[in-house]
Amino acid sequence: MRFYEFVFEYKSANQKKIDDLINKVKTGTLSTKDLVSLDNNLKDYDPNLVKPLRDEIKKYLRKNAPRSAGKVFGRKGYEVIAVLQDIHDQVSQKYDLSKSKNENKVKPHGNMISGQVKIQYFINFVAPGGLHAGLSLVQKDYDSELMFDVYLGLINKREYGASGGEYGTGEMERKYFNYNEKAQAIRQWEKFLDEVGAPKK
Repeated sequence: MRFYEFVFEYKSANQKKIDDLINKVKTGTLSTKDLVSLDNNLKDYDPNLVKPLRDEIKKYLRKNAPRSAGKVFGRKGYEVIAVLQDIHDQVSQKYDLSKSKNENKVKPHGNMISGQVKIQYFINFVAPGGLHAGLSLVQKDYDSELMFDVYLGLINKREYGASGGEYGTGEMERKYFNYNEKAQAIRQWEKFLDEVGAPKK
């Protein structure tokens, strides 16, 4: 069966047909070209019905054909940066993040640069002495979901002249949140900002 006939066959989409297609995607039955064409066709259907299938296509292409996935869905890093920038701008309405002792912007995390994780960008506030509160979005590998990683710690003792004191060194507290728990992640970051003494506006 030619692919355009395959797509035509599924024009009257229902849950069984969607499930059949999801299985074909997972097993690698369809070529990259077919998957891109299928995803384009699915834009005409009920979004709620085809979302699981489109998500599976995206996941498969991200893992097996990242260049094609980037063209179809955009570079995932850009999405992460945009989400973190939005959080930064929102929290900046309450806290003066410009008082941070390091660059006050979205930055790539060292874990991503070193290849330990697939994607990780972060924003943080560093107080005098090196005590800091950070929030990052991380995807460990292609099969993982994006997670919020919110943490409190002490960094760069030598650079900031920190003695450790009651806080010790390194990581002090860390909380993880699912991607759909953005509001909870923001609240946790604000709690940590209060603990490090980030000034409020």
